[in-house]
Amino acid sequence: MNRSKTGEELDGALDTWILNKRRELIEDIKTLVRIPSISAAPNGKYPFGEPCGAVVDSMEGLIRKHGLGVKSYDYYGIGALYGKDTAERLSSNSIGFFSHLDVVPPGDGWTGSPFEGREQDGFIIGRGATDNKGPAVAVLYTLKFLQDQGIVLKHGLYAFFGCNEEAGMQDIAHFLEVDNPPAFGLVSDSSFPVCNGEKGILTADFVANLGEGNLVRFEGGTVSNMVPNYASVELRGIGAEEARAVLGSDFTVEALEGSGQPGGALVRISARGISGHAAFPENSVNALQKLAAGILKANLAQGDAVPALTFVADSFADYYGEGLNIAFEDELSGKTTHVGSTGATREGKLIIGINVRYAITSPQEELVERLRQRGAAYGYTLEKIHNRPPCYTPADDPLVIALNDIANRHLGTDLKPFVMGGGTHARRLPRAVGYGPERRDIPSPFGPLEGKAHQVNEAVSVASLEEAIHIYVQAILKLDELLS
Repeated sequence: MNRSKTGEELDGALDTWILNKRRELIEDIKTLVRIPSISAAPNGKYPFGEPCGAVVDSMEGLIRKHGLGVKSYDYYGIGALYGKDTAERLSSNSIGFFSHLDVVPPGDGWTGSPFEGREQDGFIIGRGATDNKGPAVAVLYTLKFLQDQGIVLKHGLYAFFGCNEEAGMQDIAHFLEVDNPPAFGLVSDSSFPVCNGEKGILTADFVANLGEGNLVRFEGGTVSNMVPNYASVELRGIGAEEARAVLGSDFTVEALEGSGQPGGALVRISARGISGHAAFPENSVNALQKLAAGILKANLAQGDAVPALTFVADSFADYYGEGLNIAFEDELSGKTTHVGSTGATREGKLIIGINVRYAITSPQEELVERLRQRGAAYGYTLEKIHNRPPCYTPADDPLVIALNDIANRHLGTDLKPFVMGGGTHARRLPRAVGYGPERRDIPSPFGPLEGKAHQVNEAVSVASLEEAIHIYVQAILKLDELLS
């Protein structure tokens, strides 16, 4: 490392540098937010669809603009290389940052366009602003600052910006196929001070035959890792006026063409909920559960529709595993959480997708068996089980201690490392932690129902990103010193 400037002197230089770069940083974030980069099916050279390809191209343009090296990952992501390293494979003796540029669907209920990149009171509002485009740009500016200062590091340094983190993590899988993992990774998709572990993630489908009953269609949710904020059901043999009379104002009722079909009239009933991240479901309202419970309370379900909807109403009335008989808690990671995230009807079957974030020490085989038993009691089978085991780095690891101290010192806090329910690139890397830029100690100014990742009016604080750049600069210098 170039020792001509101390860490304190770099902090002072960074204050001035950020002040001069603030407008450019904001515009760079808005450039990315305006691209609706929802991971989709492959399309030609784009493994995750054209919008994700567009955001990769846009980030490549920003990397080149800031004078950093570029490494292509065939549109699975894009790399920014410190010092313009052009080696075919990145060194395993490197420090790596990991962020993502894909986003979850916006849903509805936004104030303005979700892909506008609107500025308000020091925040940038838009889908992906905080998860994870704003933090990605903060990482880019961290590398740019160090390069502008002429800092020489003993270790390689790079950033990888993936495009499938929200929908399968094929981006990081591809990275690890073509490159070496870093000696240590920092994932800018979390909160300060240090996220040293992530709960396990289990997704699966509960599937029931509709059989004899009046349930024709049940739909809601778009992706596994969001609490659904809209759901609808179509029931046969129920009149619209009858349904309105017993349901009340929380539900929307629409008469459909169907009086000539077997079973008589056809009605569509819909419900609104409050979206949220499946890893942090508190304060959200699950529209699937709300709709199922409302229909049952109004006695509108008939035949096999009754147990099918009762399962939905009972299983997702809470978020801590009680409804699925999988409640578990440990000291390391807290409570298991679960949500019913998607609902669909296909070929005479009702399919309910679940997303479980289970505590680190939870017995995994027992968890799956309990889910099977719970579903079977209502006529459901458990299918398409996908398990991503938890990851954990001990809190007394010297690098975790050092990173935690840096964050606390800069933020004026005294927080300890923590485990979260979110799933990031960290769980796919042999040695990595989540490191900011969000603040766990400061409540959102938008309240509990909006402004956060996967919520409506998602927002990122520009000041928090500037804080993160300070912390990231010091973290790189410390890791460069401590890594062997």
